[in-house]
Amino acid sequence: MGVRLTRTAVVDRGKADEAMEFAAAVTSYISENLGISIILGMEIGGTFGRDHWFSDYANMAQLEQTFGMTMSDEGYRQLLADANDLFITGETKDTLVYTM
Repeated sequence: MGVRLTRTAVVDRGKADEAMEFAAAVTSYISENLGISIILGMEIGGTFGRDHWFSDYANMAQLEQTFGMTMSDEGYRQLLADANDLFITGETKDTLVYTM
């Protein structure tokens, strides 16, 4: 068993190009600098401009450790701050799923 985190965010109107640049940059940053295996996807059908990030963890303890690592990383935090206006406020959602 493990845990899959899916984070979704909806791109604000007129900011699709900037948001995709950010999505690719933050995904690369997380993978290269924090060693977290993460996959970026864009929804086909459904809500236009909904980005998805998927990452898998052995257990909840590993996920909590990862959250702590990301929130204390200045480069990651700066990427988030720079992208503050690219996504619709209140539309970002995290979903945790136990995997088998």
